[in-house]
Amino acid sequence: MAEQRKKSDSILLRTEGKSVSLELFPADQWPEENGGEGLFRARVNDVWYCPVGKYSFLTRGAIGELVAALLNGGEPPEEEPAPYLPEKADVRVYLEDSSSKSTEIGSVRVSPYQKRDGRWYCQIWVFGRGVMELCCNDVTLCRVRR
Repeated sequence: MAEQRKKSDSILLRTEGKSVSLELFPADQWPEENGGEGLFRARVNDVWYCPVGKYSFLTRGAIGELVAALLNGGEPPEEEPAPYLPEKADVRVYLEDSSSKSTEIGSVRVSPYQKRDGRWYCQIWVFGRGVMELCCNDVTLCRVRR
């Protein structure tokens, strides 16, 4: 029997010459399962995606991870390790002012953390400028203090 519930969103992915259909259904269409507001059931190529039982409800973040896995041939993408910039380490930072580029010396105040854009950032104390949040791509490790 065809699904009578209405999908709220659908995505058609094309990867390695194959098409993958992803359909999302709001959890409120299964009131007896208490899915919760803001959650979805997913159907991949007309088959319900159920990683944790018959009725699996996903957050938007989990849906994003599912899309990334589908684009990666079914395997979740590998997590990128944090850059090695331990707290209190001496670093060289590359700053771009409005008129020129410069390098400064500083020390790590907060170890690297990843933001929603996927890039790694850390907080560096730079002489004469104070604490600055910088992308780890603009930071080079000079010396680790113990």
